[in-house]
Amino acid sequence: MVTPLEGITTAADAEQTLIMNRSKCLLALRSSSLCKAWNNFRTGSPCYSVAASTMKPFPMLPDSLDTQLPEMKAAAEVAQKHLAKLAQLREQVLMGGGEKAQASYARKKILPYDRINRILDDPSEDVIRIGTFTGLGMPYGDVPSAGLVCCIGKVHNRYCMIVSSEGTFKGGTTFPISVTKHISILNQVEKCGLPFIFFIDSGGAFLPLQAAIFPDKMGGGKVFNLESVLGSKGIPSMAVICGSCTAGGAYGPTLCQESVIVNQTGTVFLGGPPLVKAALGYDIGPQELGGADLHSRVSGVTDYFAVDEEDSFAMIRDAVATTNYSKDVLDCPVGDEPLYPASDLDCLCGLTSLTKDQVLGVISRITDGSRFRQFKAKYGRNLITGYAAVQGRLVGIVANFGSLTCEDGLKGSHFLQICQLRDLPVVFLQNSALDRSCKLDAADATAALRGRATMATTLACLTPPKIVFNMAGCCLDDSLTMCGPSFDPWFSFSWPSGFLHYDHNNFSPDVVLEEITRHSDAPSNNSSHKGTAEGPKSSSEGGKKGKSSVLKPGSCWYDAAHMLTDEVIAPSLTRKVLAKCLDVCTQKLKFESVAPPVYRL
Repeated sequence: MVTPLEGITTAADAEQTLIMNRSKCLLALRSSSLCKAWNNFRTGSPCYSVAASTMKPFPMLPDSLDTQLPEMKAAAEVAQKHLAKLAQLREQVLMGGGEKAQASYARKKILPYDRINRILDDPSEDVIRIGTFTGLGMPYGDVPSAGLVCCIGKVHNRYCMIVSSEGTFKGGTTFPISVTKHISILNQVEKCGLPFIFFIDSGGAFLPLQAAIFPDKMGGGKVFNLESVLGSKGIPSMAVICGSCTAGGAYGPTLCQESVIVNQTGTVFLGGPPLVKAALGYDIGPQELGGADLHSRVSGVTDYFAVDEEDSFAMIRDAVATTNYSKDVLDCPVGDEPLYPASDLDCLCGLTSLTKDQVLGVISRITDGSRFRQFKAKYGRNLITGYAAVQGRLVGIVANFGSLTCEDGLKGSHFLQICQLRDLPVVFLQNSALDRSCKLDAADATAALRGRATMATTLACLTPPKIVFNMAGCCLDDSLTMCGPSFDPWFSFSWPSGFLHYDHNNFSPDVVLEEITRHSDAPSNNSSHKGTAEGPKSSSEGGKKGKSSVLKPGSCWYDAAHMLTDEVIAPSLTRKVLAKCLDVCTQKLKFESVAPPVYRL
């Protein structure tokens, strides 16, 4: 309360009273909400989060998706077939080498998926699965999950990339597609700054195909290179040797910063007992040659001796607890739920392409409070750009509904430059129109190419996180402007209706629709899936194929099988997956210096 001026008899008393009143007024002003907001702005650190406020940013989008239209009802029937195939293939892959192989494996060891669940903070919490369908439909047969089960989940409240050899299939043997997936995983670890946990149970390269695994610059040797580079960038890496690590598989644990070996089951050697017998005529057991006691006590290859696998889980969790991720980075904000149900999105994967209103309907179902501020709303023809929040984190959104014009390219380039300056993650919603019969004259075509090239150049230099959802195809040069695989997105997901198509000569709606229809049933002639990849029968002919059908380009299944997309998801899960990805991206640490890796040997 301000002191009244009554009873003041001298000038000194009056001056003292005024000073007291001024101090009380300043104190009251500092405690007001206005000054609190200023102080928070002045002292706070920049982040992606949108602070809770009575004045919500961005206008609410109206519901532009009418699921009761006849075309949407017809699309819903097609979508149900896509989603049924998605569930069927997922169940097929989860069986690994088949029921008999899993039962035999489980008698001595813990199954790969169970290993991952045992180290997670909360096994019931959703994880980001990576490459579930990789390895299906290969020329040498199906390789479930490319021999590597992979997901991103929380360990001690830190998001980690967790990988486990699929030991139930061919003893965890490495195929050419396994190398492709492994390199992709390590690149993702580097981009996101994730601790890397590797459960190894591998027999090394599949010998009939070893010529296709190591020689190339993106072959098996690149895996070892990337594992070493992770250490130089301060990214933690840990290995658990829970089975055989033979030949090339022996390098995995030795290149990680820390490694655990399980007694009586874990072994590490370049050549096993049969090779020693053949070369030297010497009989030796696997534990004596490269077991847990030898490597923990004599060679020093391993750092922790685990009595059993349960013991190894506690050790690896303790190792993760030592990583230097601050608690502030790991706190997740909370955003408003969208106004419209996410389940409406599932029917959209029954369409071959989406209109502008349908794309806006997608945006209204993945953003907080269905709020979205369009950028240059009246400029351009086939591109939507703008700002929104997803689970409390600010993002830029770029969505197309057809090939980009010159104006679209310039608009997209302008928007991406702003996102770069403000360090905003960018979400790309890919939706190429199949009907590209509209011909441009020479001047317009040249201008369109110039605009697209400008956007592609900006995109190539974009450093904030790039997250891609292929809703209804990414065709031709849209892959250059809408963050196709060659532009290195941090995460890439596809709806069952998504696909990548680059062939200019054979591009037509009929061709793509035929591929989508054919692959909606593929691979189907190996539905029981017993893990029958056999490799080539002869090096010259490429050999007899496995029982699965060989996938060809033109569907999400081909893209997922060849690791061109990280995962195929149901459209209704888009917001949930996107929110997880943003949490993971925010966790990344800013390492200021480059230190040498840990030299283990």
